[in-house]
Amino acid sequence: MQRRRIARHAMWAIAVLGALGALIVGGFTVVPSAPPPITAAGREPLAAQPLPDDLPERVVRFYELRYGASVRPPAGVVVSGHGWLRPAGPWYLPARFRFVHDAGNAYAHDIAITWFGLNVLRVDERYVDGRARMALPFGVEEHTPALAQGAALALWAEAVWFPTLWVTHPEVRWEDAGDGAAALFVPFEDGELRALMTFDDAGDIAGLVAERFAGADASETSTWRNEAEDWTVIDAAWRPRVGRVAWDDDPPWAVFTVTSVQEDVDVDALLRAPWRR
Repeated sequence: MQRRRIARHAMWAIAVLGALGALIVGGFTVVPSAPPPITAAGREPLAAQPLPDDLPERVVRFYELRYGASVRPPAGVVVSGHGWLRPAGPWYLPARFRFVHDAGNAYAHDIAITWFGLNVLRVDERYVDGRARMALPFGVEEHTPALAQGAALALWAEAVWFPTLWVTHPEVRWEDAGDGAAALFVPFEDGELRALMTFDDAGDIAGLVAERFAGADASETSTWRNEAEDWTVIDAAWRPRVGRVAWDDDPPWAVFTVTSVQEDVDVDALLRAPWRR
């Protein structure tokens, strides 16, 4: 009788632990909602300008096909959505995100890993006034040359959601890279950074590849791959709905699905808001 009672208690404990485990794991399979739209004040839209006359053929094709012969520079931009992050190992965790950009100058990333749609771990990453800082759930990475280089590349790569920046900023230039690709050169400190842009058969941007430092203390760069997928109209402009980010030949460590892109937003207060951890 005693053995039966112990066995029942053991089975009950196993069932409870199994249900608890399923609950915990199940919470990390729920896709969260995107952050609500920003209600900050607006900025005066910038005037449209013609495409530069020295662009590679594939670049001209993309902009004329999707935006026309004249394009309007972006200013304050807020990109929001949800996605999946792989911080370690093969497991992806759900997340919601908001990327705030003073286009070509500064950004702030607010990324939250979620459980049943609730924020449980937060990343606050910023590149403001040329300085990079990342507040993680378990520590802070302060400005280093490697961190700044990576942040500067992210600043320009995320313009895939407002790509008129790449042909309206006075310090950006393009070169033909052969095989239907183009090299994008963007300003960084006293020099510039290079990224290779590829295009799909429809004429849209397929991806961007650059050599980037993978961490604040990294001594060597790694190949940083950004894929742009599912181009469509989002908030009245042609943009990719999905972005995938990966290192070298590894599977993507982040998959971002964009639900809204707000332009002409006064983002100064958002870029300098109190730090979140």
